[in-house]
Amino acid sequence: MSAAESSGSMREYAGLIRRRWHIPALVVPAIVMVGMVAAFILPAKYRATGALMQEGAAVSPDLVRGADSGEKEATLASAERIELLRRRVMKPASLSELVKQVDPYPDRSDLSAEEKAALIAENTSLEPVNPVTFERAKGSTAFAVHYLNPDPKVAAEVGKALLNLYVSYNSRVRTEQAAEATRFLREQASQLEESMVGIERKLAQFKSKYGDALPTSEGRNLMGADRSRRDLEDVQRRLLAAEEKESLLRVQISELSPSLASAVGNWRTELTKLKGELALAEQKYTPDHPDVKRLRRAIAELTAKGGLSDREQVTTADNPEYLRVIS
Repeated sequence: MSAAESSGSMREYAGLIRRRWHIPALVVPAIVMVGMVAAFILPAKYRATGALMQEGAAVSPDLVRGADSGEKEATLASAERIELLRRRVMKPASLSELVKQVDPYPDRSDLSAEEKAALIAENTSLEPVNPVTFERAKGSTAFAVHYLNPDPKVAAEVGKALLNLYVSYNSRVRTEQAAEATRFLREQASQLEESMVGIERKLAQFKSKYGDALPTSEGRNLMGADRSRRDLEDVQRRLLAAEEKESLLRVQISELSPSLASAVGNWRTELTKLKGELALAEQKYTPDHPDVKRLRRAIAELTAKGGLSDREQVTTADNPEYLRVIS
């Protein structure tokens, strides 16, 4: 738009105002007069405002899934949560009790307690606010309770009573939630205790069956194994000593005759000696060794020559030295 066109438009507006000046001159004073009359005629209303801060659940919903009402409400928008709270608190029965305590409309004797309670609900509003500045704040956990009444003193008293009503409701709800959480936790503790008793019983059975195989028994097992090893070594030493003693006795017996009769004692002494040599050879060699076979043949031949087999040799031992060795 050029400067000439702009100047022309301004002149047109000025001409229009000069031609129609009587219209704003009449309308503006009329609006002011209506406002002044309304201010004097309409009754004055005073607003009592109080702010409350909503607190979260005392027990985390993650811990107590049974008490999930607080978790459901937390998912609601701020305005919806406040509206839900208003419906729960400002019930006709609760407001009727409030009317009995504080009469919000003492000059309205034509109204019943229920009707006055309805007027309280109609003149009360809630909105989320900043808890410090009381300015409207969307999504805030704090909310303001506004109550309108023609009498400032009555407005203050009723507003305070309304705040107490909300505080009492919050205390009652938190007490119920705490009781529900306590019941839930007790049930969980009882179930956990039963589970622990069952686990301890199974553990005791397992220990009684596989106690020696547990890592905690490693030290005891090592000590037992060491003790068994020492006992085995001791037994082996004693067994070796007994075998050596037996060999020595066999040698001594082989050199003695059981009988004092020389005619019989010659071949019996030789037989005993051969048996002792056979015993020593069997300790050193296998049954197929030539020395073992030779001694066995010699014993068999000597036994046949004596007229008796090994099973039939019955000789009464009367040699004292022989008896001492075999005793």
